[in-house]
Amino acid sequence: GFTYAPCDRETALEAVRRALELGVRAFDTAPHYGLGLSETRLGEALRLHARGTPCRVWTKVGRYLLPRAECDDLLAAGTIERDAVEWSNMHGHSECIFPSADPGTAEVADFTAAGAARAHAQSSARLRLAPPVVLSGLRVHDPDTDARCSAALAQDGAVAELVRLRRAGAIADVSIGCWSLAHVRRMLRSCPRGTFDSVMIAGRWNLIDQSAHELLVECQQLGVRVHNASIFASGLLAGGTTYQNKEAPSEILQRAERWAALAAKYGSSLAAVALHFALLPDIVELVAIGMRSSAEVEQNVQLLSERIDPRLWAEAQRKGLLPANLVRGL
Repeated sequence: GFTYAPCDRETALEAVRRALELGVRAFDTAPHYGLGLSETRLGEALRLHARGTPCRVWTKVGRYLLPRAECDDLLAAGTIERDAVEWSNMHGHSECIFPSADPGTAEVADFTAAGAARAHAQSSARLRLAPPVVLSGLRVHDPDTDARCSAALAQDGAVAELVRLRRAGAIADVSIGCWSLAHVRRMLRSCPRGTFDSVMIAGRWNLIDQSAHELLVECQQLGVRVHNASIFASGLLAGGTTYQNKEAPSEILQRAERWAALAAKYGSSLAAVALHFALLPDIVELVAIGMRSSAEVEQNVQLLSERIDPRLWAEAQRKGLLPANLVRGL
């Protein structure tokens, strides 16, 4: 989705090519990311460069896209509610974090089964995947309010549509992708065991924030695999200054500096420590890392080869950077 800064087509395609070359076989995207641009470019890159290599792709439902003019007409006719349009994600809005988003595209939140089906159809058209590259799963994206969560869980909600698609063989993985741990827990507990195959947590299991610990234990008990996103805390742990998509406050910056000093003491980079921590729990199957260039792909793959001294985790607990016994329980 090219968050915060534009990325040209050639650079994006080359990043995917290099990822494939280095063994990456799973990709996560969404209609929300760049208002369709992420899906379009990922699909193009996989068609050009996968070359018969089996790959799995996850995208998301809960939002669909409309031409801005059509959206205005539907609003005028009362067909869609004004509150359903995600104005802050549109090109030109002061809060939009996707500068490459098409200014002629609007984003509409819809957590019904019909909305999920529409989002799935649009995503499939943008991705244009062909075997052995497959759409492995769909995530209910950001059911982070009570109203959105209720709509997704209703009999005619998005979850029901994803289960239907899995039953039909269109996908293998029914998932959730959400910042709000409370709403992830609500969805897991409101549905029969086996409804969800995985959950994607965002920004809740990294060196700065370990608030997903109880959820990880619950997922382990349920056999629901975890895909861990925002493992660099919105870039803060990889040399940036943002945290949760905003400028990091001073206390968070200081915490990152303490982690950097501890990593250096044990001969590791801060980014390597962050990546290895994200993968520590056995229930974490995948991590999702945003990479906008082939150089970033190479850097992140290289981090996996760094050995982290296990004494680092014990010292982090002694220093209060990690709660006592946090890692031991997983």
